[in-house]
Amino acid sequence: MGTMTRRHPALAHVYQLQDEERQRRATRPDLSLRHAVVDLVSGCATQYYADHALSEDLQRLDRAHSLLGAEDQHHSGSRFEALSLDTVDQLLAAARPRRGELDDLDAYDELRGLVISVPTRVILGREDDEAPADLLCWNEASCLLEDVTGPYRCASAVSGLAFLGAADRYHFIDPLVDLKRRYEADPQARPELDDEIRNVSATFVEWFGRLHGLV
Repeated sequence: MGTMTRRHPALAHVYQLQDEERQRRATRPDLSLRHAVVDLVSGCATQYYADHALSEDLQRLDRAHSLLGAEDQHHSGSRFEALSLDTVDQLLAAARPRRGELDDLDAYDELRGLVISVPTRVILGREDDEAPADLLCWNEASCLLEDVTGPYRCASAVSGLAFLGAADRYHFIDPLVDLKRRYEADPQARPELDDEIRNVSATFVEWFGRLHGLV
């Protein structure tokens, strides 16, 4: 019998917001593929910081792949979406020969390197040390603007980079750290903060996209 994860009472407001995001997803089964892909891409990005097990990313990869080609899924038709979906195919092809060798340390490290590098190469066209953090920001902001995810999800994911030690090279992470804090502290202000998170994300997407030739 599995064990139930205990929720700390002091974080009840955070758990509520996370539950609301899950409920939001449940109302849009036509976005199941996009939800799976945003989770995969951001998970691969934070794998660079070794903040979770590699098996979690492989499970996300399998989930995303299982939904590719489903006829009931909504698509934005954007270049960002196309590259994100291509990431699933390319990462699956690269990872498949190595997944059965995870007991071997060298094979594990090689697979982990692919999980980190394939998404940044496909989506951003880069594999440098700054690319994982840039990818997470680009992924989360773009998915918010395409209404795949909600503002709190974007703010939470991006602000997490601050605690992983990522540099805020584009002045996007620190503002979302502040917005997330305010979002959790003041429920009455959340409608206005939703708009602020969207505006900050839109500015980042336009500027970063033009800078790196992504739009």
